[in-house]
Amino acid sequence: MLSSLDINREILGVLRREDVAVVYWKQTGTNVSGEFLASYHVKQFGSEIKEVGFLIT
Repeated sequence: MLSSLDINREILGVLRREDVAVVYWKQTGTNVSGEFLASYHVKQFGSEIKEVGFLIT
């Protein structure tokens, strides 16, 4: 499924708190009809920012 995601997406929002940010967007597929909700989670560890999660539902 990941290889069939359309390159275009619609950013829905960003949620932030202290040291965590989550970006949400709507994604469509090229081989599967319908829409998917994707989220990308990042967290600050000291002076570094690291990816802690990525999810498509």
